[in-house]
Amino acid sequence: MEIIKKAQSGPHKFKVVKSFSWGGSVKAAGEEIEISNAQEAFGLVQVGRVIPADLPATAEYIALRDIKLSGKVKAFEAKRMEKVILKAEQALALLLEGAILPCDEDQWRPNNRKLLKGRDRTEEEQAARAEAAFQGKLMEMGLGPYKSRK
Repeated sequence: MEIIKKAQSGPHKFKVVKSFSWGGSVKAAGEEIEISNAQEAFGLVQVGRVIPADLPATAEYIALRDIKLSGKVKAFEAKRMEKVILKAEQALALLLEGAILPCDEDQWRPNNRKLLKGRDRTEEEQAARAEAAFQGKLMEMGLGPYKSRK
């Protein structure tokens, strides 16, 4: 799998945590609202005005980078692209950081981010960067471009 593109999705439901004025009316705490604009929804969740209504108590997520969470007994760790099961409070914070994405396609995602299915090109990109750095060092030493005889 590769990382991230924007997905087209419809409006999602959110629960109001702190009352605020939106769309010409005051939204009270506990009220459910629908937001279709992804950036507006992300901003409201980020400042703590709303939380996603479809955020389950525990759910499965995909780690987009290595994560480490402190625990009562021992720290919880997950490597990049591993599937993890997290509680809603932990998941919301990590969703906002861009560290995880929900496995469920229907669950709210910040800015409608989505994983592309396909080949992971990370190793190829790292090899190309290493080769470019090697060529640069050779040029600095005055040896010119290195060409292998294959």
